[in-house]
Amino acid sequence: MNKNSLSKVVFKNLLTLSFFVILFSSLLWSINVYFDYDKDVNELKGKILSEKKTLAKNRIENILKIFELKLQNNEKNMKKTIRSRVENGIEIATRIYTAKKDILPETLLKQKIIDNLRNIRDDEVNGYYFIFDLDGIERLFPIDPSIEGKNMLKFENSEGILVVKEVIEMIKQNKKGFYNYKWVRPEGDKEYEKISYFSLFEPYGWVIGFGEYKIDNLMKIKREMISIIRQISFSDEEYVFAGSFDGISLSGPSIGRNMYDVKDANGKSVVREIIEKAKKGKGFISYIMPSATGKLPYKKISYISGIPELEMYVGIGLNLDDIGKEILKQKKKMNRYILSQFANMIMFMSIAFVAAYILGRDLSEKISANFREYTRFFKSASKDNILLDKNRLIFSEFIDLSEFANDMVLQRERAENSMRLAEESLKAKLEFLTGDHEELNNLSVKELLEIDHLQEIQDMFSQYMDVGSHIIDSHGRAITQPSNLNRLCRDFRKLTENKKRCLLNGRYIGEKTLEMKKIVIERCNICGTFESACPIIVADKHIGTWIISGLIKEELDEEQIDRIASETGIKKEILIEEFGKSHLTRSEFIRISDFLGMIVKEISSIAYKNLMLTREVMENRKKEHELIKAKEKAEKADRIKSEFLANMSHEIRTPMTTIIGYSELMEVSEDKDEISFYTSNIKRSSNHLLLLINDLMDIAKIESEQFKLDKTMTSINDLFRDIRDEFYDKFIKKGVAFEYVLPEKEVFLEIDRRRIRQVLYNLLSNAFKFTCKGKVEFGFTLTANWLKSYVKDTGTGISKEMQDEIFEKFVQVDSSYTRKYGGAGLGLAIADNIIKMHGGKISLESKQGQGTTFYFKLPTRYQNED
Repeated sequence: MNKNSLSKVVFKNLLTLSFFVILFSSLLWSINVYFDYDKDVNELKGKILSEKKTLAKNRIENILKIFELKLQNNEKNMKKTIRSRVENGIEIATRIYTAKKDILPETLLKQKIIDNLRNIRDDEVNGYYFIFDLDGIERLFPIDPSIEGKNMLKFENSEGILVVKEVIEMIKQNKKGFYNYKWVRPEGDKEYEKISYFSLFEPYGWVIGFGEYKIDNLMKIKREMISIIRQISFSDEEYVFAGSFDGISLSGPSIGRNMYDVKDANGKSVVREIIEKAKKGKGFISYIMPSATGKLPYKKISYISGIPELEMYVGIGLNLDDIGKEILKQKKKMNRYILSQFANMIMFMSIAFVAAYILGRDLSEKISANFREYTRFFKSASKDNILLDKNRLIFSEFIDLSEFANDMVLQRERAENSMRLAEESLKAKLEFLTGDHEELNNLSVKELLEIDHLQEIQDMFSQYMDVGSHIIDSHGRAITQPSNLNRLCRDFRKLTENKKRCLLNGRYIGEKTLEMKKIVIERCNICGTFESACPIIVADKHIGTWIISGLIKEELDEEQIDRIASETGIKKEILIEEFGKSHLTRSEFIRISDFLGMIVKEISSIAYKNLMLTREVMENRKKEHELIKAKEKAEKADRIKSEFLANMSHEIRTPMTTIIGYSELMEVSEDKDEISFYTSNIKRSSNHLLLLINDLMDIAKIESEQFKLDKTMTSINDLFRDIRDEFYDKFIKKGVAFEYVLPEKEVFLEIDRRRIRQVLYNLLSNAFKFTCKGKVEFGFTLTANWLKSYVKDTGTGISKEMQDEIFEKFVQVDSSYTRKYGGAGLGLAIADNIIKMHGGKISLESKQGQGTTFYFKLPTRYQNED
């Protein structure tokens, strides 16, 4: 039967893959160029418009600064002018009085002074002189001469203030001063705020005053501002305009016209909107400029700012059509650039395809050469232990494979040698067993037990129990290498002399245990660790001792620490640090010691009762059992792998199909709303794919034992609040109640924030997926030693059988769940690993149809906020 050559298949597939990669890359490049082009155009438009708007805003703000400056100095200037007027009036009255007092009668002299001051007016601000004597008799009031000669002491303004009386009291006390009050303006009967200055003319006991109305000064400033605005223009379409709140245009092309009801081409009441914007403050407004000067209407955007004190607004406009012309010029430049880039892309595709063809042919030849080497090797290796020559191989993968092939040959050779040695050892031990051995006292651990196996048992025990351990014979000599020693013991045993001291101490505690017929636990008088010894007894003969050691979590006083540091030479800081890190309690150490006693008892039993023959039977049964388990495990692993790969294929294919499909739709669509919708779906699918890839990477790191934590002191309350904010809208939209419960005090814990957040996110995501109604609740509580968190839902629930496997790697509880709700089935395995690496535990309670509650707890090392 004809079969395809691997090298040819590789060549063809590589060529095909290269073609599609180049084609796909070109497609992606085209899409990217299109979106970059659209993005650049929008950014250019936004940039130009933003710069124009900023310039317009700054120009208006500069004009407003002029008004603010005038307004700030208004009252000060008013008082200065009024005071000057009164001082001039006093000077005029004094000059007349001095010149005519000896010539004219007093009555005529008074009248002459009054007549001179009566005719001095400031019509721009309705200013005039007025005189009354200290008895309140009005002597001069030019706007209403009928009240001259009347007593004004009891005259009240609209606020009920006796103005003349209060001024006379001020003059009697100070002889001069300013006075603020309300008074009727000359052209009407309405009162307005007024500032006047009064001074005493002593020859006749007159009070001479002059005042101005505040509103008249504001109108004066308004006229000045309008005059300034009318002079400012930057171009035909860029000019400053102003208008009053009643719609009258104060500057610009429509000056003097009432524009209140004017509408643009879209029916928008432009001036009305400008006035509304100005009354609220300031801002931009868009409209179509009405044809006020014979020009065609054009799109315009203006910056408006109100001046409520003057009941007017100022603004400056921008011609959007001019901005569009500038953008059109830039678009033409971009089009020329894109065409040149497209030509370069075509050239690159052609070169890349030719290069792929050449490389593919070369790769195919090299692969064929490597396979020929392997064919020769396997033909010769089937008979002789001949190694594969790595120097004749080209690819690193084939070289790596050659390592395994050569290792297989070497292992076969070692296995043959081991079998030969084992056969010789078995014969010797059988002879020993069947012989007469009355000298049982001479038996040792080495003769009765396999030391390598004993070392393995010791290593595993030390690792799982987290204690240090070693085995010595009845003479105190080391039988095994120490396992899992703590830092204090390791540092101390670096010197040979100290190692001997440890062996002697172990022998002492072993003999004491043998003497007392029970396990003895006491502190090592050398480095302060706790030690427990368990004797290995065969036929009432002590042949060895298994000793374990550990740091017990208890306080050491200063004297003990100083003594240990002095005797061992270990730094005091290291002692305090090591004892401070210990989590082992005395009761736990006792339980470990009891467990050790059980192990040693079994070892002693095996050493004497069963020895090699019974042990061989047990080993055969164990191997048979392990083979059955291995077969079941392999079948289960194969099933899990098939389900996992099928599900992963679906999980990866779904977002990829969405991305490709919407990308193709984007190519033929010109509708921005449709393109935005396609982009949103592509982004969502990309994020889903990224989360899936992150889960796969986390599982890979866990499997390769490269998964690490980055712990920092973290506010647990903030973490829970953040995750609550992220899920809240999702649950509300789904119609599921979402509650969370936190302690009142802030809780801090040293954790990897990102990874604990990943656990919470996974648990809440599962709750969201599997809960269609009811509620989801999460939070945490605090005990003396643990932070206990939970996520509780009223969803579908999980059966008891499924609960046993839910945290295993690559295991999905039920593939139908995944098909219905989506997901790769990796999250809980990752969460379980993260919690365990924090020293905690994750668990669940669930009933099908009633909901599920996930718990996880973390050891506390927290601080509460004051």
